[in-house]
Amino acid sequence: MRISTPTPVSGASRRHSTNSRARELDPRSQRTLAALLAYFAGYNELGWALESPEQELLFRLSPAAFDTDRAWWGQSVAIMASQRGDK
Repeated sequence: MRISTPTPVSGASRRHSTNSRARELDPRSQRTLAALLAYFAGYNELGWALESPEQELLFRLSPAAFDTDRAWWGQSVAIMASQRGDK
């Protein structure tokens, strides 16, 4: 029996996969896109995996996209800014 080792996935490949998923969403559904961006930025701090236009949109989201949780919204936006090197 031959055991193969997993192939490492680059950050670029992960971003491409993430963006492919985002494009599968109904483009008319901005609410769904906002929820997806909030999910990536909020859980496990995955905002870095988003492309620049999606990151910019994330900064324009209101706390409503984060289940009206202002603390979660503020923390997610602050972490995304830090990941981008903003101070």
